[in-house]
Amino acid sequence: YYIGGYVRSHTDLIALSLEEARKKRGIDVLTEWEAYEVDFNKKMVRISEINGNGEDILEYRYLVIATGAYSILPKNINLPERKDGIFTIRHIVDAIKLKEYIQKKSPKKA
Repeated sequence: YYIGGYVRSHTDLIALSLEEARKKRGIDVLTEWEAYEVDFNKKMVRISEINGNGEDILEYRYLVIATGAYSILPKNINLPERKDGIFTIRHIVDAIKLKEYIQKKSPKKA
């Protein structure tokens, strides 16, 4: 929607900020943390910061597991050495870079 111009700003695609999720919905969103053990009987999760600076144990009433996703470029396709004009999109910042590229380079086909 953002790249195609259906929404003006990439911020229009963000449903809730982390602060809004916490204040309005009581949802504590943890980014840059990794769950490495879940005890479903005790409703506890062991987590560690991705940068290795900390660990914690969390108790939960409800648990949502969002595993994320990574885009990959197929290895069996001959891609140019300089991958200029080849994009993967995972985060909004990736869409912003793609839109900036389109505005700057005006490519004729995708």
